Amino acid sequence: MNFYGHDKQVELFLRTIKSNRLHHAYIFSGIKGIGKRYFATNIARYLCCEERAYFSKCLCRSCRMIDEGMHPDIYQINRESLLADNIRELISDISMTATVGTYKVVIIDDADVLSATNQVVAANILLKTLEEPSDSTIFFLITDRYDEILATIRSRAVNIMFRPLEFHDVKDAVSSLRPDISFIDTAVSLSYGSIGKALDIIDSNIINVNQLLIDKEFVKFVEYIRSVPDTKTLFMVISNIYPYVLVLYKETGYYELSELSYYMLEILKRLNYNINLDLIKSDFASKIVEVLSEKI
Repeated sequence: MNFYGHDKQVELFLRTIKSNRLHHAYIFSGIKGIGKRYFATNIARYLCCEERAYFSKCLCRSCRMIDEGMHPDIYQINRESLLADNIRELISDISMTATVGTYKVVIIDDADVLSATNQVVAANILLKTLEEPSDSTIFFLITDRYDEILATIRSRAVNIMFRPLEFHDVKDAVSSLRPDISFIDTAVSLSYGSIGKALDIIDSNIINVNQLLIDKEFVKFVEYIRSVPDTKTLFMVISNIYPYVLVLYKETGYYELSELSYYMLEILKRLNYNINLDLIKSDFASKIVEVLSEKI
């Protein structure tokens, strides 16, 4: 088991646990893909571990169950499961004594979703539990949008900010997960300190797109844009090209590149809605040809 970076948080929780000052609820905030959920899982592992292994490999029964995703006292909730009935069932389950260890641990991913209008009931059910916490239950709320967490929930939880990882941490993590990739350094450079984003860049072949920009092979680039299979991939491609357009604008001073950057932000907003993907790909490809092929 490897964990990369966030040394301050690792030390903080070790001191907190040893001094018996563990809070009943934490918000782990920071950009996606930097290990917030994995960190929470490791704290849960320690709290339930029979050998008290802290951020280190352990093969005790409890840790093996965690590795298999079958530990009865650890609840991992994703955004699709954040429904009122599911939260009610969760609250009922955690009200009972832990099955294996001393603690029950709840890890809620994308906790900011609870601020949505259609999540009011679920949020209120959770809030009541946070207002009347159990000594043996710990909540970890994971988010990359701290400001969108309900203020009533923020006031009852300790926020722990996770900053983007250092280059070497991301590279070490990605190298262990994708050892055969030759362009790891480039992917890491574009990841802004996020292991998850670096892996997305590698798996989505975005490296080739950025190289096309550098090489000015616009015909191939436009062909790539038109072949993007879905909205998620197009969003990822544009998100990763956007910084390059800004750099090119600063280097060349061409106003058209500034306009292109605003245009790309507008497309990213539109991709959040039900749009005609073929139409928007064609429109974007035409804009790229219009601006880049003439100005760079």
